[in-house]
Amino acid sequence: MAPPRVGTPLSDANVVLLMRGRMIWFNEEKGFGFIRTDDGERLYVDRTGFEPDGPPVGRCAEKPVSFLREAADVEGGYRAVHVSLSDEQTAGGRARRRRQMH
Repeated sequence: MAPPRVGTPLSDANVVLLMRGRMIWFNEEKGFGFIRTDDGERLYVDRTGFEPDGPPVGRCAEKPVSFLREAADVEGGYRAVHVSLSDEQTAGGRARRRRQMH
């Protein structure tokens, strides 16, 4: 099953929208990292938060991601869940156009 598109409600009862952002960093050895939302919020993410392909391998800083934001187990904090790497062309909320070569 394909993941929902960014901005698509996941349920009718509680409207939840996928968010966009970029990876700040992810430590493969420790199994956690951080994402910066397009609104500038910094969110924690651990290896269990990545779907369906698991956490990124190798350098992932600045890679675009889509995710859900949920309350974390810390004082008023939030974390990213259902994180997936996004297509670079749609990152940042707007499609990037490729120049046509003539």
